[in-house]
Amino acid sequence: MKRNLLIKGFVLPLALGLVFGVAFFFFVSSSLTNYAEKAVGEIAYFDSDENAKNNETVGSMTFGESALDIRLDCDYSFLINSASLTHGSLPDKSAVGYYYVLEKDVDGIKFQPINMSYDSGNYAYKYVASLEFENESKLFSALLPISRGAVVYYQNTADYGLKGGYTALVFEEAE
Repeated sequence: MKRNLLIKGFVLPLALGLVFGVAFFFFVSSSLTNYAEKAVGEIAYFDSDENAKNNETVGSMTFGESALDIRLDCDYSFLINSASLTHGSLPDKSAVGYYYVLEKDVDGIKFQPINMSYDSGNYAYKYVASLEFENESKLFSALLPISRGAVVYYQNTADYGLKGGYTALVFEEAE
């Protein structure tokens, strides 16, 4: 009786589990390999879509020796060497445009004028101030010392990560 119970209760389920496990491994392994081969090189980040309208370059921003592409509300993965217009208006309108950039891309921009080219027009801006904000909502709702211009802002970083708070560089349109 003990031998029959041992075979039915322990050995048989273990053997069946082993057989089904090996069969499942061989069945799934080939489909995982095919998926991995198709996915390599197609997507760098989960939100990347090169065909999306918001990732197209619509202009450029230059300061000193550096230049950034201007994109309309682009995905985070396209921010390298780009400025994303996240709020406000483009340079050809009489308002303030908010351009989100990576902190590393704006080294040396303070106290320098910037130039933007958009829709076959060139626009010059002079540096006015540097402001600190807790979050983007407070930045967008703040009273700025300008009525026409550009705000280039970035999230503060620490070593290898992001910190709380944003730094905004305010530029007024030069006449």
